[in-house]
Amino acid sequence: MGQLAESLPIVPDLDIPQGPAGQGEFTGSFPGTITVVYRGCSDFTLLVVTGPGRGRLVEVNDEGFFAPRFHADSDFLSWYERWLDFVLTGHRDLTWFADQMSGSEAQLVTTLLDDEFPTRRRAAACTFITHPDPSIDLPGTLLQALTAETHPAVRETILRALAAQGEHGRDLLPTALADPVFGIRSLAAILMTTRTPHGWRLPTRRLEALSQHLANETDASVRDSIQRMLNLT
Repeated sequence: MGQLAESLPIVPDLDIPQGPAGQGEFTGSFPGTITVVYRGCSDFTLLVVTGPGRGRLVEVNDEGFFAPRFHADSDFLSWYERWLDFVLTGHRDLTWFADQMSGSEAQLVTTLLDDEFPTRRRAAACTFITHPDPSIDLPGTLLQALTAETHPAVRETILRALAAQGEHGRDLLPTALADPVFGIRSLAAILMTTRTPHGWRLPTRRLEALSQHLANETDASVRDSIQRMLNLT
């Protein structure tokens, strides 16, 4: 009683939440919200009815395994229509839905390159992981966004989007081996390999790029990731 009148204090879109919620500040009960989807285990999609995020959908874990993160949609109807659109247009996998956004390829590219909020740039990049019928120019555009992006979490998502574009996209991943964040360098190395029915595949160009970088890499975890990928193939 009265729970809906309390305010959910989280302000949407300020930054990309990373890691667990911390100190249990958002666990168990989320004031000012209505549960819309039970996603299994302790994951829920909530509709905010009171607080700065009123009208928005927010993804939460009631055990604090990850910090609450808002869907990009402006309201419930936009969120629901996006789900229908994704199903009808043939997005390859709805697993990423909570982290994606609506829009044509051109609209998503504009958001990815120009939007001031990293949360929205990340959502645009994430949408390209499953976006149906990408243009032949998309991998090059994603590479352009990767080199210009300042937020590590957005760069990480762009890497996943590049890998989702097939071999042409994966061929562009060696650029990220120069990233200042060691976790992104490791991810680039991992995504450069392709699993096939006959085993792991690492074309010569990418194999040479990994081998050359291994000789100069200073971080032990990145060297370990590269070595594991080389050993797989």
